[in-house]
Amino acid sequence: MKKLTRVEVNYVSLANIALEIIRTVMSKNADYGDAWQADGAPGWAHELKTKLCRLETLSDGRQALVVDENIEETLRDTIGYALLGLLYLEHEHKQDVLEAELGPDWSR
Repeated sequence: MKKLTRVEVNYVSLANIALEIIRTVMSKNADYGDAWQADGAPGWAHELKTKLCRLETLSDGRQALVVDENIEETLRDTIGYALLGLLYLEHEHKQDVLEAELGPDWSR
């Protein structure tokens, strides 16, 4: 078994990685449209599950049949879908709050 390496957290590097992921999410959303939310929560949750399964496959050391997909890209995609999921849930929560405060017909 490979020895685990401890990494000291550099918050500037962490912020840079996060910004890169956000830029990628924005670019992909521009290319693909809002496909991630076409089916509501099941849509982005399915994409997230797919990426997690892919991550498990890659981290087990199994050879990837799709050469372009590696652990780093899969982690970035996973984080991107998680961010989109949080955005979706935040929007849903705001909708629920507005409906609770203004009634079910508030958006008409």
